[in-house]
This record gives sequence, structure tokens and C-alpha cells, in this order.
Amino acid sequence: MIMGGECGTFNPKVLKAFELSLDKMRAKHIELSANERLKATGIANLLIVDDSEIDRSILKNILEPVFNTVEAANGYEALQLIENNTKENIDGILLDISMPILDGFAVLKMIREKGFEIPVVLMTAAPTKETVERGLKYNISGFFGKPFNPHTVITKLRSIYNAQDEEEEVVAEEKPAGVTGPDVDASMMYFAQLKNVYKDYLKNSNRDDAQYIRAASVLEILLEEYAAQTRRPDLDNDHIMLICKAAYFYDIGRMCVPEEVQKKHKLVPADMSVYEDHAKAGAYIVRLNKDKACSFFIDACAEMCMHHHERYDGGGYPHKISGGEIVYYTNMLSLCIEFDRLFFVRPDYNDIQFDFIMREINVEKGRYNPEYVNLLNRCRNQIIMYYRLLMKE
Repeated sequence: MIMGGECGTFNPKVLKAFELSLDKMRAKHIELSANERLKATGIANLLIVDDSEIDRSILKNILEPVFNTVEAANGYEALQLIENNTKENIDGILLDISMPILDGFAVLKMIREKGFEIPVVLMTAAPTKETVERGLKYNISGFFGKPFNPHTVITKLRSIYNAQDEEEEVVAEEKPAGVTGPDVDASMMYFAQLKNVYKDYLKNSNRDDAQYIRAASVLEILLEEYAAQTRRPDLDNDHIMLICKAAYFYDIGRMCVPEEVQKKHKLVPADMSVYEDHAKAGAYIVRLNKDKACSFFIDACAEMCMHHHERYDGGGYPHKISGGEIVYYTNMLSLCIEFDRLFFVRPDYNDIQFDFIMREINVEKGRYNPEYVNLLNRCRNQIIMYYRLLMKE
């Protein structure tokens, strides 16, 4: 949890500093009024029910440009708000299935038994046949998977409440996301402002940003080769540049981890829970800017913050996603981070050392997509040259 939640990992002072630093950008963001939302979408207020404060915050940031939101941290709070519905004017509920004491299905059952026919969308990291069948029994309006895809969330909600054509939604989602010159300019401005804040934090913590620069640079080498190999229409020079700029912030969520936890050489289980929240916290931080011109950069940045600890075999955190569920550049970044950790400290940057590191990486099967490991090996000449140039600086 964050901002005083169960884990206490999210330092309110850190969040306040970030919000103050981004005030100018946020002031430029024009939100719709409640009446405009209602006119545009057919719904004004959505109740978010989730025991994870980070997940609530992420979802709120996705929804607020379009919808009003109300939050409940548990099932009991949700039931109280729903029973006072005339006051809160709740038009729809986004309900997490996995919650302690009173889970999502228990809340859903009580809502229906009390006669409330409010549309409900269930949220879960792993929808199964059983959960789908149980949800349909209570006339739910749909499911959202975790982690949240902003485009999917907004488009799906509009389709639920405005009866938009589902086929149109799928077609729209498959179109490659283009970035214009103004998009690049706005994203680079945000990158510079975010970097200044982050570098101040690192300096105050007696750390530098060299490892983040190196990981992002190796990722750029891989993406350029990958783009030439796959000819993806959504991976042109602008996209590669923005992805690699975003990669610099993959660990920004550590700002929210207490220093006493970060300084420990060995973390006990309670500390691990606190530390692992940094992935969600990073995604939350970068989404404080809602400028639509920066949407690609922000989405890429939040994705890498959230999932750079996921594994290809599903054994990572925070959502234990696997295979194609992990965005390609995020799994590549994870590989680049580990490669740099092992290679940078070697006495010489040459083929012998490179082969040694590749053997080390291949020992741990299942962590990375094998295709990307092979890609890294094919890029060895460019990577070795990059590290040799670093020695001369």
C-alpha cells in the first residue's frame, strides 16, 4: 500500500514533492466537467473498490480525464457508499476480486441481494473459467485484467456504458500508436523535468544515474536491431527514442521505499513486501502528468516501471504475468539491466567477457524471452563498442 496504507511504503512527502514539481504541466491539463463527462460517456461517477492503494491510484489516474471517481479500500467501505448511493451518485463499480475479509464476489452477492442493479466490472490479475462463470451469475458487465491497459480500460468502459461496437474497439486497439512532432516535444519536456526531480533524489541519496543511462543505452541498441529485423510499423526512430528515454526511469519507484529498507543487505519477508511495491509506485508517479501529448512516453514509462521485475515464465512481480503478456521492450529492458550489472564490472570489455556473461544469463532459464537473449548476443559488437567508449569518457 502507499500513502499511509498497510505497508506504508509510499512516503507522502515524496509524492508532494513530485506534485509540486509537475504543477505547471498538470495546470495545462484540461479535465472535463461532470456534466461534460456525463454527456460524452453516459456516466459520471465510478466507484473503485480495491484493497491496494497503488492499484486504486493507477486506475484513478487512467479514469479521471474522462470519469469522476470515488474510492473504497475494502468491501465494507464499498457497501456503505453504495447504500448511500443517492448522495454519492455512483453510476458504475470497478470491483477487485481478491480482497481480504470481504472479497469481490461477497460484495457483488450482497449488492445484488440488496436489489442494486448498478453495472459492475470485476478486476483480477488472473481471470479463470470459474471466476467468469461466477461473475456472469451476478450479471456483471465485464472483466478488467491486471495490470491495467489505459486504452483498453477507457475504451471498454465507453463500450459498456455507451453500447459502442466491440469490433470497433478491437480495430482501434490494433492500430499502431503514432507520435507527432508536438508529441515528441511535449514528451522530451516531461522527460527533462522528471529527470531533474529524479536526479535531485539520487544526489540526496548519494547515488548517481549511470546505471540507468547504461541500461537505456543497451536497450536502444537492441531495439534498433529488433526494428530492422521485424519491421514493426510502431517502432520507428521516434518510438525507439521515447521508449529508451522512458527506460531511464524504470526504478523511480524506489523513491518511495524507506531508506532503511534500501540500505539492508538482506531483506526479510516484511521488507520484501515493502520493496516490491516500488514497481507499482513508479508507475503511479510517472502518471501524475496527464498531458495527452505525452501519452505514449508515459504509457511506456509506466509499463517499464511496473513490470521490469516480471519474468518470462511468470515467476516475477508484482502481477506474475508471463510470455506475451509482458510488453516486448520491458522484457528486453530487464535483460539489459541484468547484463549491465554483470558486464560493467568486468576488467575488460571484449568477446571473452561477453561470452562469460551470456553463459551466466543462460543459466537462469525462464527469466527472459529466449528471442531477446539471442538478440542481445547478435548485438555484441555494438554493445562492446558502447562500453569501450564509456571507458574513454
